[in-house]
Amino acid sequence: MLISASSFDDVLGNQCYMVCLSSAFSSDKPLYLQIIQGPLEILIGVAQGALLGVVLWVIPPTSSGKVDSRLRALLILSLGLSSVFGMSYLNFNGSGPLSVIVMSLTAIKGWKEDKFVTEVVDCLWMLGEPLLFGLVGRDIQFEFITPEILWKSLIIIFVALCFRLVTAFFAVSGTGLNVKERIFVSCSWIPKATVQAAIGSYALAVAVEKEADEIVKGYSVTIVTVAVLIILVSA
Repeated sequence: MLISASSFDDVLGNQCYMVCLSSAFSSDKPLYLQIIQGPLEILIGVAQGALLGVVLWVIPPTSSGKVDSRLRALLILSLGLSSVFGMSYLNFNGSGPLSVIVMSLTAIKGWKEDKFVTEVVDCLWMLGEPLLFGLVGRDIQFEFITPEILWKSLIIIFVALCFRLVTAFFAVSGTGLNVKERIFVSCSWIPKATVQAAIGSYALAVAVEKEADEIVKGYSVTIVTVAVLIILVSA
């Protein structure tokens, strides 16, 4: 239950961040397009991911009752990268990651179990995780970090964690867990840094790509700073 809920929480946090980011950098669009940007990205991501997942049920075709797991791993990785970069190219930044998550969930439902694909993804994650934290550290610009930003960021983190702990505690009420177990669940659901490392520096990357002004870049650096502080405080 903890693992499943944590995975869903990662999906929700990542998607909300991407939707807000897309809306923030779409000021050149008409107001009605900015309003529907978020829901539209969610619909596109879910629809595309579900479609690709169903396609992976039948491709690659089985041969004498056996499936080439290596080809499965190659396809799911290729389609995942294509979805992220393709949606980003079309200015639907939030749709790509959501599409990958839904595609993987849908594909697993049809595959039932494929240990080789899981091992390949785990291996790639072991290689990629240090790079994520390295990228976040690289983007920290200390000249933008003032004492005011620092203490405000710490207050935001503290208040958010308090709300999160209380909400998680009551979210599992009525599930048969005792008080100690509910406290354990609340502490287990505290962010541990993976999502922050994965998306913390993305706002700055988009700001640089779109050649935003220095004020916007400063806001983006602040987001990176908060992401790093969350990693240091909660991880």
